[in-house]
Amino acid sequence: MKKYRFEQVPPEYQESPLFYCVFADGREEIDLICEDRKIRVFGNRDFRTHSCGLIDAVEDRLAYELGGTPDTSELLDALAQETGDSWTCCTIRGCCQSDWQDVIIRAKDADMLEWFEVEYFNTGSEWFDPDGIGGYYTHAWDNAGTKKELAEHYGCKPEEIELAVFDGWSRSATYTTA
Repeated sequence: MKKYRFEQVPPEYQESPLFYCVFADGREEIDLICEDRKIRVFGNRDFRTHSCGLIDAVEDRLAYELGGTPDTSELLDALAQETGDSWTCCTIRGCCQSDWQDVIIRAKDADMLEWFEVEYFNTGSEWFDPDGIGGYYTHAWDNAGTKKELAEHYGCKPEEIELAVFDGWSRSATYTTA
């Protein structure tokens, strides 16, 4: 059985796919996902707000009608009236107490929040194959889940995946003879 060996990118060098690409107009991949999936990520002053035109337009119209900024429940109700879809607001979290953001999303798309949360706070792991297959960002929290994700992506079985998990840096003294 052929083994596919993947090496973990040291965590301080891995990058979330949501922030890999910055386009010429200044938008990031996350901005495109928010626009495509009709999402707003907001609430924490330590993080940027990302939104889509639909939510912004509905909020602007509602603010004009109310004469002030609508609260979240009013915005969710207005979005439901505008689109005919049910909307929800929930919180995604990272590893630290201050790593959080609120997310407004259509209820039918809420299943994507698990991977979105991992990529937003970069809590997944990035893997590469030294033989040139390329890199891949995984969302699993354990080795079995990581193998499963890599196997699905590369078209093999999880038992054919061998992981070289990052275990830290080493430093050795070197000497020259005088």
